[in-house]
Amino acid sequence: MQGGYKYRIMERRNGGGRTMEYKYILSIPKPLLNDFVNNRVIPFVGAGFSKNADIPKGLTMPDWNELGKLAAAEIADYMYDNNAIDALSYYEDLYSRTKLVEFLMKELHFGKIQPGPTYKAFCELFTGTICTTNFDSLLEDTMTLLHRPVSVVVTKDRLTIGNKDESKIVKLHGDFNHPDRMIITENDYDMYIERNPVFATYIANLFITNTMLLIGYSLDDDDFRGIWQIINSRLGNMTQPAYCITVNASQEKIARYHRRNIRVINLEGGAKDYKTILQDFFVELKDYIDKERDRTAESTNEKINEQMIIPVEDNKLCFISCSMSRISQLSAMLNPILNNFGITPVRIDDMLMPGDNWIDISSTAIRKSKAAIIDISDATPNVMLELGLLKSVKSGKNILMICEKDKPLPTSDLNGQLVLYYTFDVPDKKVEYHFKKVLSEWICEVYGKERELYSNSEQGIFSDAHRLFQKGEYSACIVSAYSELEYQLSLHYIEPYPKKDGFSHFRLNDYLKSDIYSDIPFSKEFVSLRNKIVHQRYVATEKEALEFMDFVKEIYEKARRK
Repeated sequence: MQGGYKYRIMERRNGGGRTMEYKYILSIPKPLLNDFVNNRVIPFVGAGFSKNADIPKGLTMPDWNELGKLAAAEIADYMYDNNAIDALSYYEDLYSRTKLVEFLMKELHFGKIQPGPTYKAFCELFTGTICTTNFDSLLEDTMTLLHRPVSVVVTKDRLTIGNKDESKIVKLHGDFNHPDRMIITENDYDMYIERNPVFATYIANLFITNTMLLIGYSLDDDDFRGIWQIINSRLGNMTQPAYCITVNASQEKIARYHRRNIRVINLEGGAKDYKTILQDFFVELKDYIDKERDRTAESTNEKINEQMIIPVEDNKLCFISCSMSRISQLSAMLNPILNNFGITPVRIDDMLMPGDNWIDISSTAIRKSKAAIIDISDATPNVMLELGLLKSVKSGKNILMICEKDKPLPTSDLNGQLVLYYTFDVPDKKVEYHFKKVLSEWICEVYGKERELYSNSEQGIFSDAHRLFQKGEYSACIVSAYSELEYQLSLHYIEPYPKKDGFSHFRLNDYLKSDIYSDIPFSKEFVSLRNKIVHQRYVATEKEALEFMDFVKEIYEKARRK
């Protein structure tokens, strides 16, 4: 099916639903979609992608062949025959390597073009390794605008340098900041593998376990042929297909790609809409990936897993963002207050597994949490990235910024915004009182806990569960009712179990094993139902939700009469 057709995806959760319209997803083969979700796609960005930049009025961005024509125009008596590499090589022979680099900087408008919305959508989609043969800095400039930590690799010495939490941009052909590493002429291409054996092996190895996605290349590009030469020299004929994104390609062109074991994702539309089409494609694909990752998100903490079953607008998750150096102290300060309101804090380390991409997991944790508290005392790259992510998906009232007293704000655009201050080293009772008061008021406003704290009615206490039931979210209804019962019993009626890690803890399952509640029918079965939902993603029925609500109300009434 061609990408121009629209179709509806109905996401249903226990009878509830959300309708979403996708235009391009059916153009993508399911195995490739799975690779996207599992972060196993490596994009290769070519010269054609630079046309998506914001270009000053009156200027145009040449592709590889057009660049060859421009070079040929500056060479007397030279007849251009659509061989860009020959024209550029001749230009160097006549005028020197320095003049050739200067020519490229001028014609590619280095320093004048800026990354546009399509670049932003692309970099929000790809958070791991990005390979490119382009000389410009548009990709890394976009990462900077997104507050994304990034490592730029131009030489083999940089391959092992960089933080695992950073995005990595691999510049196969050098860039304008490293003119001695630029691959431009025939000799450069011919000697590439011989001069860069480690680099070539690294690139080839990427595609042993990942899928290649070509963007901005044509089959006639010397850059494209160079990439294929690298891979074939190391891997031979690839058994796993690569993919290429095109816009309104002819069947003849698609067949040419297919003969090289490259599958084409052909998006409908005209050349004049190239920027918009790609931007919409990236945005749509990210939306699909985010939903799939949210659906399968897991934590090492059972309470977090429990709350992630509940829709984000109804759950009790609060994302905590701070620098690593402050985690211990902030947890000791925030957790007792959050726990007192039945709010479950979630940090990136609660969900990050070995081999996970930090940015992807952080984004998922933020999307799955109803609200967030972010400490801006230390403007580390990770904190600034998470601040940007939060602002893009959460309303202002659902983000609480905190900062150590007397610390400067990291950016000027935070001036005038509400920031709650605290102290660590020097106790300040006034600051401490104000912090707890404002934090408690914020929790009540965002999570609606004030009504529940002072309500003795079952309807008031289990209002979230009732609302979820009315929406047809039966699994979420059961989890919410169980969680609220556990919270209410620990808060009002039962002494908590001995403290663990400095905090009191209570588990409803242990409580139900007591002799007092042995006469309640099917207690074990109801707890088992809740566990199946949390751990096995079981989808509950309306009947099961109704029976479970009766069960928790009976437990609650017995506790009140105890």
